[in-house]
Amino acid sequence: MSDEATADPAKTNKGKAVYEFLWGSPGLFLFVAMGLFLTSKNTADEERAWLVYGLAWVPTVLMGLWSLVARKKPHMPTAALLPVAYAVVGVPALVFHGDVLPF
Repeated sequence: MSDEATADPAKTNKGKAVYEFLWGSPGLFLFVAMGLFLTSKNTADEERAWLVYGLAWVPTVLMGLWSLVARKKPHMPTAALLPVAYAVVGVPALVFHGDVLPF
């Protein structure tokens, strides 16, 4: 028998919910970063926006590593759209706020 067949359904559902939330969480960070970029009035605001944009990459990298180690397919609707979302936020930010990159 497989481990999933004998696993507690509540734990399986909770694990799946956490997995899907972590794949979707970069969208929240990108939304906040875009808002910060659009409302920035000084260099400190732009640096904060870049920090939030950088933090959006953390769950993506962690979930990508988790998928590799666990030999699971990534959450495909989200994983396929993340590069587009990063580009939609990152390219205009780089063009208009690239002089304030904190790194």
